[in-house]
Amino acid sequence: MSFREVDENVGIIALTGATKTRQVKEYMAEHKEQFADKHLLVAMDDDQAGWKATRDIVNTIEEARIGEDWVAFDYASGTKDANENLRQNRKEFAKIYNQISAHTKGKERGMNLEYEP
Repeated sequence: MSFREVDENVGIIALTGATKTRQVKEYMAEHKEQFADKHLLVAMDDDQAGWKATRDIVNTIEEARIGEDWVAFDYASGTKDANENLRQNRKEFAKIYNQISAHTKGKERGMNLEYEP
């Protein structure tokens, strides 16, 4: 919901934890037509479980060719999730979100997901 604070029009599929990735992946694969023209932002926690979930979701996005493009959210240093990032520095959070939003439109899929916290 932190992303709605900076973009009221953003669509959201929220997880209650990284362990729920299977349901999200299944939903996206079964309803990929709903995402055909969408720019996808994957924003899991910046920890080991979050990065594993990010890779799992991105693998599904890539394999099933879901959405127009995708990017993983890059949190400001020292924060582990969107809400913490927003509360710490709303202006910086909005700036990063806006840069990512502008970057994904019309760009190729892809990002280096080798990072591990």
